[in-house]
Amino acid sequence: MTEQEMIWVARIVTKTMMAEHPRPTQVNAVQAAEMLSLCPQTVRRMIKDGRLPINKCGLIPVVEVDRALAVKSAA
Repeated sequence: MTEQEMIWVARIVTKTMMAEHPRPTQVNAVQAAEMLSLCPQTVRRMIKDGRLPINKCGLIPVVEVDRALAVKSAA
């Protein structure tokens, strides 16, 4: 299988997975920790410090997790 074919297959698999398992719009601290490769205690500290906003339900919007990932990868 050529590299181009592998990329094509990966794209098809990704689209299929996204359709079957859509991303949640909000997550809890444990889920955010998994997404950020951090321990839940660190995520809770980030929430307490105001570095990771939560909504009125106490959940973290996924867009905020994405922002934290962008900051983490830029560092």
